[in-house]
Amino acid sequence: MKKYLAGFLTGIVWICVSAPSVHAVAIYEATASVEFTLQNVVDASGNTVSDGWTVWTESEVFWEEVDTFGAASAAITSVTPSPVDWGIGDSIFASTGVSGSASNGDAFSFVVATLDILVDNDSGQPLTFTFGYEALTDLEVSGPADSDGGAYAYLDFVDDAGLLDVVVETEVDLFFGPLSARDRESGSFSFTLEGGEYNDIYAEIEAEGGVCCGTVPEPSILALLSLGLIGVGCLRARQALAGPTPG
Repeated sequence: MKKYLAGFLTGIVWICVSAPSVHAVAIYEATASVEFTLQNVVDASGNTVSDGWTVWTESEVFWEEVDTFGAASAAITSVTPSPVDWGIGDSIFASTGVSGSASNGDAFSFVVATLDILVDNDSGQPLTFTFGYEALTDLEVSGPADSDGGAYAYLDFVDDAGLLDVVVETEVDLFFGPLSARDRESGSFSFTLEGGEYNDIYAEIEAEGGVCCGTVPEPSILALLSLGLIGVGCLRARQALAGPTPG
């Protein structure tokens, strides 16, 4: 992400300082989403076990910023599930999104949501938990020749036990290209917990974008473009502080 933001920032300053006032429109859109499904819980013999364990979810919008200057608009969206106790076959969905446009100004928006899935085995016997997931990113940016901007989406899933490490990262850029991109990653993962053990799955879902068209960018917009350096990586720092799952 640091490489992306450095290029994005260099391009937006060079184009916008040089550009005359125009009234064509530059736009950006970015979404990132993930769905987790608890596929099964089985004992050592492979028999499905429906009690003696809990899977609990909490989610929140961790950070959001919106800023505009001149003839511009920007927005964010987020979908975060309410705290819920899972059963086998249940799914949860979380997403973030940004959008914006500028005809003679700057627009920027940035949102990060976090999702925690706590898995606790109170059954007194080893249990194996299997989850499925699907992660999606969808981005687009467009604008006239004298505009610049880009969009970025990032998803990261890790767990306390160190068994899960999935990253989906997508970017588009008016200055460097491409102008649109869509990524999808899906799969499943399993882990076994002894009686009394737990595992915590962390997910970070981020969307970010900005455009500049026909004007020198406002200093506050330039400052906001660096927010992604803080957003990405907070999840892994948190995982490191949490330490391994106790036995």
